[in-house]
Amino acid sequence: KTMLEVFAAEDDQACDRALAQAIELAGRGSTARFLSDIRHGVPLANITPTVAVIGDMDMPVDFQATLSQAMSFVTEKLKVPPPVLLINLLDGPADLFVEGGSDGFGVLTLSRDYLSAPDLYAALVHELTHAVVLSGNLFLDEGLAVAMESEAVGTPPSAFSPGETAPLLSSILSADWSGDPYLTALTRAGISAPHAYAAKAMAEIIRRAGVSLAFMARFIAFSKIRLASGEAVAALKDVLELDAGDIGVTENRDIEPALASLIPAAARALALGDASSARGLLPDVRRLQRYFGSAEAHAAAAKVYLCLALSGEKDTHLLTGEANMAIGIVLRTAPESSDGALLAAYDAILGAQSAVSPIERNQANGSAANFYAKALTAYPSNAEIVIAAAKAQTYLPDQQLSGQRTWPDLLDQFATDLDISPMVSALKRHPLLSLEAS
Repeated sequence: KTMLEVFAAEDDQACDRALAQAIELAGRGSTARFLSDIRHGVPLANITPTVAVIGDMDMPVDFQATLSQAMSFVTEKLKVPPPVLLINLLDGPADLFVEGGSDGFGVLTLSRDYLSAPDLYAALVHELTHAVVLSGNLFLDEGLAVAMESEAVGTPPSAFSPGETAPLLSSILSADWSGDPYLTALTRAGISAPHAYAAKAMAEIIRRAGVSLAFMARFIAFSKIRLASGEAVAALKDVLELDAGDIGVTENRDIEPALASLIPAAARALALGDASSARGLLPDVRRLQRYFGSAEAHAAAAKVYLCLALSGEKDTHLLTGEANMAIGIVLRTAPESSDGALLAAYDAILGAQSAVSPIERNQANGSAANFYAKALTAYPSNAEIVIAAAKAQTYLPDQQLSGQRTWPDLLDQFATDLDISPMVSALKRHPLLSLEAS
């Protein structure tokens, strides 16, 4: 029996069990509140065995017909059973959206003004797609829903053609979009219609993987934990044998002199924490990654993303996703290089920032300290590594990163380098760095 049928049976024990199970699936947000309200007396008006209106309200026949048409399209196209759907009808401005915590359940909130909206059918297809499959990776979820919406009205997404300075698709897939539901960071990155962009990317993924929309929906449902935790690129490779890092990338071109100059500029921006310079470099390092896929190119891009993300720049979630992808490429292709040694430590720093508990944060900071100490041992005369490790020492006072050398000794190597001498002087004045290593 569906949850709605159990509630309608008025068997208290069965209702309580169904409520507990439904809340466990739906989470304890607003959807759980609706379920609890229903269990404790808020009436329902059943439209079908799996669809009911909260509050025992009559719904216009035309709306019911459009909903039925949209439900049929979604279930047939994605080859899924119809979802359990609660309709929350409101007065007020035109609006329509689904909240749901599990595949196959959702609360469809819409205003009376939307009941006769000209785009009602397409909007219902979009929202019902969310109700039947939802991973928590907003970019993929929106890509599938907009692609379904486009299919429903006979206008499939156009070809995927990212701009030169757009973030790489692999970085977008790896970012945490939970705090940016409208994908506004992509708009600020030069993508004018980010939801349509997501649909084009979804269509390109489906085309390259040689699968159907239905198969993609099953993949999203099957891989939802990995997709929601920043592992979308790995999941696509493991399950669909698709390398998202190749999409929209054109490699094997010689680095132009103007772009080659970005490599030292990116290093300087990170060393100095110069977010203003890094912001100016952002479009060009994205181009650098897209056209020149060497470890050196990805390392330069990672340094710009790190500088901006660690400075609290707007769109940190996207910049962190970009940094993670670029760092991952460097660590796979050039782990023993100076860039690999430096970025391994920064990778741990990002892990500390995203940690959800003090224990995880302390573990990540400990890993960062070990990587910095290892990098200093291997590259004691590398300015980037010495400055980054010295900065880390100032907020990891319980760790000894400089080994057998003193911080003044390490930093004095670069005292006459005009590009970084102000940072060197500032670090030498720090109380934790002005003392000799014990």
